[in-house]
Amino acid sequence: MWWGCVQAIADVHALDWRALKLDKLLMPDRGGQPVEQIVDYYSDMLRWVTSGEPRAELAAAAKWLQDNIYEADHLRLCWGDIRLSNILYGPQLEVAAVVDWEIAYIGDHEADLAWLLVTDWAMSEYQGFPRLEGTPGREETIDAISNCRARRCAIYGSTRCSSPSPWPARCLGWKPGFALRGCSPMTSNSSASVSNESGSCWISAARPKACRSSRSAPR
Repeated sequence: MWWGCVQAIADVHALDWRALKLDKLLMPDRGGQPVEQIVDYYSDMLRWVTSGEPRAELAAAAKWLQDNIYEADHLRLCWGDIRLSNILYGPQLEVAAVVDWEIAYIGDHEADLAWLLVTDWAMSEYQGFPRLEGTPGREETIDAISNCRARRCAIYGSTRCSSPSPWPARCLGWKPGFALRGCSPMTSNSSASVSNESGSCWISAARPKACRSSRSAPR
């Protein structure tokens, strides 16, 4: 199931979003290039869903991302909420469909992989539960998706990413999110870091799927 998910990510990223006329997913009113646009969108969402009073950890993460905008080497269709629970599997555990596309965007495809790894961590070790025995680890997963992409259309130009993103993986996977109950923000711990010096940025949360509000979300 895990490797089917990894292959699904590579397949999505190999799609020609221009030929599919998905340029509508760009948000030019939010910035001059796609990475800036999605960061502005999520920052706006964070302010909206917290009534302008986000937790300090999330506000700090948003500011760090805004201050460290970069131009992606490759622009791809990004799924936006990639995880096992958003995949429908067939009788032989083959991928039958991928669902939950409401936050799809055009941007740096490394963010999708980061989100898969972050949500896997958030639903296991963060909660105090060990990962299921036999579940591939972070490095093994990164190697596998790099190889998938290289076989499909040489997105990376080699079996490894030749130009890794300047953002730490957990910052790439950052989304302003909230626990399912009460829309209360959930972060990994009180000593959250938004520095890339150590190669980690411990800002992580679940998407606000159960949040109900009469307000209209920003777009």
